[in-house]
Amino acid sequence: MTNVNKLLPRVLSKDGCNDFNPELIKESLLRETSLNECQADMITLESARLAVLIGRKIEKLTAPIIREIVEITMLQNGFELNRLEYTRIGISRHDIEELIKNTNYPHQEILLKVLKEFNEVIKLMEKIKNGEKK
Repeated sequence: MTNVNKLLPRVLSKDGCNDFNPELIKESLLRETSLNECQADMITLESARLAVLIGRKIEKLTAPIIREIVEITMLQNGFELNRLEYTRIGISRHDIEELIKNTNYPHQEILLKVLKEFNEVIKLMEKIKNGEKK
């Protein structure tokens, strides 16, 4: 392990624990958003810096934490539409537990909530594209 790698946080994933790789951020930005390569490089660099700082405070980063860091970085730089393109759609752990406890068909309710959130994100994206106020 090089000295630089010792500074990078570890990332917990489905495949185990890996070294933090900022190139994966750039790849996902180019795949999932309409950012150009220069913008993706800038967001990746700033996100990686923040991930390293946060990685010093917690034991391991996860993909959802890294995505939140990238989304914050996009908002800080005025890329609101791209942040919506990149956003993770779903519901909180707490809400899922409540649905499981309180409904007969939690899978259907979870899917309906996710679809509703997806549609809200699409509406927001359209408003931004059309220059409308929220």
